[in-house]
Amino acid sequence: MGTAPFEAANLQKHGNAVFLINYPVDSTTEPAFSKEPEAVRNATLFAQRHAAEYNATASRTFLVGGSAGGQLAVITTEKLLPQGAVQGVVSLSGPLDVVSRAGEEIKAMRKALGCLFTACSEPFERQWSPVANITFCVPMLLFGSLTDRVPVEEQLAMVAAMRAAGCPVTLEVEPEGHAFAYRYRANPLIFAFTKGEGEASLRT
Repeated sequence: MGTAPFEAANLQKHGNAVFLINYPVDSTTEPAFSKEPEAVRNATLFAQRHAAEYNATASRTFLVGGSAGGQLAVITTEKLLPQGAVQGVVSLSGPLDVVSRAGEEIKAMRKALGCLFTACSEPFERQWSPVANITFCVPMLLFGSLTDRVPVEEQLAMVAAMRAAGCPVTLEVEPEGHAFAYRYRANPLIFAFTKGEGEASLRT
């Protein structure tokens, strides 16, 4: 769970109903992918169906994730949820250019795609790469850092792809840290984003 309960409490303090999503992880012999985005989809639809029970508004749904969770939030919105189901996505240090990273033979990225013992095919990598799957617009708030183990170039590539598609996107580049490690700087922007405030921009 990591910092998830802490982040959930912060979002709740700012008027958000929060659902924490757990998703499968790899075993030593079986990859979790693509059960992970399916779990995110199913949890999102569950939360929307039961929104009234938790004092939530189904028509104001945002997915927020850090690191692998950031990638899952984006790709699930793009590929597995109906258009209009999500009003915004926040990704902190999410790997968004999977083709680039898997093509560089990064073991962790191949493993994340379920290719535990062999290289993934490029069509498969592209199928699950957020930067290559923008078919409709969902506003996005992206974060990266200059010292991140997920290169900030991936966030910049996503910004370029979003803007080419005419979609609203904001990128905040932090000086250091990974995902929720820079949450104290990111949180005010996240709170504003979930309230529908601010405008698309790029800040460093």
